[in-house]
Amino acid sequence: IWDTAGQERYRSLAPMYYRNAVAALVVYDVTAPDSVRRAREWMRELKRTSDTIIIALLGNKVDLDDKRAVAKREGEEIAQEENVLFFETSAQSGHNVKEAFHAVAKKILESGYAKQSRAQEPPGSQRVRAGGKKKQEPKGGCCKK
Repeated sequence: IWDTAGQERYRSLAPMYYRNAVAALVVYDVTAPDSVRRAREWMRELKRTSDTIIIALLGNKVDLDDKRAVAKREGEEIAQEENVLFFETSAQSGHNVKEAFHAVAKKILESGYAKQSRAQEPPGSQRVRAGGKKKQEPKGGCCKK
């Protein structure tokens, strides 16, 4: 996960990070209309780099409803035009954050990328399971329990 917080100083470094990306979550601030324009630029940049990348557009800060400047419908329309997933979220409250990540993970699995990725693993490579624990390999020997 790479979070630039929309900072332009990361623009020149960006291709190095997303060159082999399978998915991206592009986040805009529903209280800042200009962030929608920048999010759209990032999505187009990602698509120029990869025609298979899975993108989710997230309108964040929905907990600040009294400061909202970007309507949900606008985000939905952009997502439809760009053919990407769409969620409104709140990092503050956690609203829809898991759902967005789960939807992206589901798309990755549906795309077959996970199987391709495993098939291309070099011999002797190790996998780490979610939660940080290494998968135990069966022990050899004459007696198995």
